[in-house]
Amino acid sequence: MIPSGDHDNHPKEFSKNPNKGYYKHALLRVNPLQYWRKVYPAMLTAFVTQSSSATMPITLRVTKTLGVPDDAADVIIPLAATINMQAVAAEMPIYAVWAAQMYGAHLTVAHVAIALIMGVFGAAAVAGVPGGGIMIAAITLQTLGLPLDPVGWIAGIYVVIDMFNTMLNVTGDPLGVMFVSKFVLKEFDKQKFNAPPE
Repeated sequence: MIPSGDHDNHPKEFSKNPNKGYYKHALLRVNPLQYWRKVYPAMLTAFVTQSSSATMPITLRVTKTLGVPDDAADVIIPLAATINMQAVAAEMPIYAVWAAQMYGAHLTVAHVAIALIMGVFGAAAVAGVPGGGIMIAAITLQTLGLPLDPVGWIAGIYVVIDMFNTMLNVTGDPLGVMFVSKFVLKEFDKQKFNAPPE
């Protein structure tokens, strides 16, 4: 339940700050810049290591500064480091379309949907280690009946791709804990979230 006073203030806040009208701010009533200020150590580590699993201790530490219960972070972050790989899920249809265009194959909407589904389930199954998405790319192309030669091309540049992929995945993990804490557990501490980073 949103207090009436807060509810009345939000339209003015959005009108004065249109650039802050992100989904995090809209649903959690928090400043996204403060979120990024606190989460950036995990983002930077993920970018360098290309591994959600290797970044997990830092992700866990920064998540506990976001006003969420420690036990919620302890349960959700290890799971998210393994199954929350939305970047891998998003890139599989791109690989499928690219490979199809390279070899002159025709992909239907159903094929693209299959690639997306493979990405979603593959992202949950792949390990949070560098290069984990390469295996999912190979499985996706094989499932669609496309040649596997492009997998070598993908592997050649995947170091660069994986830096940004892992950073995106890790950035979303603490956000999931915040959603659960506020809307499920009802234990989100906004004052702790707004406290300066340690």
